[in-house]
Amino acid sequence: RSLWLGNIDPTLTEADLRREFEVFGSIESLRLLPSKECAFVNYYSIQDAIKAKEQRQGTALGSLIVRIGYGKAEAAHSALASNPST
Repeated sequence: RSLWLGNIDPTLTEADLRREFEVFGSIESLRLLPSKECAFVNYYSIQDAIKAKEQRQGTALGSLIVRIGYGKAEAAHSALASNPST
């Protein structure tokens, strides 16, 4: 449900990011860290996060090409799903 966005154009605002990413589903929270050129978008639905990552990975956001990865909560979920004995 959590996406990490890297290489964020420093001129973008939280409103800009919300407008770009809420088309994929309802956003639970959004945090912009301009000094680190990154942001975190948390969706209510994991399917919405997957769809956003697939469709926006490597596309322009502002004047830069955005990199998208899953946040830590998503990585933990994936590890548990692939190894249910842990």
